Amino acid sequence: MPIMERQGKFMDEKRAIAKMAVSMIEEESTILLDGGSTIAQMAELLGDFPVTAITNDLKIANILLNKERIQVIVLGGSQIGTTTSLFGPLLLDSLQRYRVQHLFLGTTGIDPNHGLSVFNSLQAEYKRQIIPLADQVILLADHTKFGETALIRFGHISDVDTIISDSKLLEYFRDKLKKQNKRVLIAP
Repeated sequence: MPIMERQGKFMDEKRAIAKMAVSMIEEESTILLDGGSTIAQMAELLGDFPVTAITNDLKIANILLNKERIQVIVLGGSQIGTTTSLFGPLLLDSLQRYRVQHLFLGTTGIDPNHGLSVFNSLQAEYKRQIIPLADQVILLADHTKFGETALIRFGHISDVDTIISDSKLLEYFRDKLKKQNKRVLIAP
């Protein structure tokens, strides 16, 4: 589904997830914001306070550039398809320079057995490489992502410290994640 179409779906849930994610950010911290519609909502809600935000997503960077006290670092690369995110070798080469307190990560699918997945190999490689850069990996995923798998696995549930979802997340998935000792936060 194209990003413009995805962004219009489940907006109340995505906004609630984003609001909870923003509440985890402390002043003077360094965060890495993955691309995607929920994380774009997070950028909109992020207050104008001193924080360094790193992203490969042009839409998210543009939102943050309007907030004077946020230092924005945009990771360069090539655009693929209709996404507003950048990927490729240039991007991957620059990643190893960074260390962040929080990575706010998106996914196409999250399955208790298959793990975290997306459809594009460049996107998958980027996500694989950003996970180890963070002290805390926080996955933002609305209820429709659970039980879904995409073409390429980029990580395991064990790679994630906290999962934020919405109140429509099935109890089945909540229980599965808790059995894997995952912190699951449900946005109201």
